[in-house]
Amino acid sequence: MKRIVLVAAILASAAVFLLSGCKGPAGDVFIAYDWLNTPLSISTTDPSIPARIFPGAYYRTLPGSYYVQYSYASYPVGFSRYLNYTLTPIQGKPGFQAGDNAQYTVWLYESSNPTLELSVTPRTALSQGAQAPAGVAQTPPSNGGKRVPQFTSTQTLGGYEVHLEGGVIEPAQ
Repeated sequence: MKRIVLVAAILASAAVFLLSGCKGPAGDVFIAYDWLNTPLSISTTDPSIPARIFPGAYYRTLPGSYYVQYSYASYPVGFSRYLNYTLTPIQGKPGFQAGDNAQYTVWLYESSNPTLELSVTPRTALSQGAQAPAGVAQTPPSNGGKRVPQFTSTQTLGGYEVHLEGGVIEPAQ
């Protein structure tokens, strides 16, 4: 009887030890586009983004690399800005705990390069941004024009390395 109890205790201890080292699932990934002045047009390669984009509204998406292009009335006619970026989920934690949500915001600036920010929220605490009527209809990306890279940067967001590349799209000649 003592052997059975001893074997059971050893097996239970081993199971707890092994399971505590296992990670839970990665958190969800969300993306928002935000701006100070409303752009004339926005287009993105992210298939999770709806036809009408609202400032600061988070949309659930998939991890991956995406492209956004946008223009403002203050630009010379035919000019746009663009940004290539990668969205990475927050990995799960030991003991089968799920990872936190990764909420990325792409800031679309009128007179400077776009930026990407990351905020981390617990999986149960995500709220959608206010969807004011100031949304912008998504338009197809411009196939014409010349991409002129203006910056590349590598940032560490939430412990993950993110590579950004962006610039201006000059009109086709």
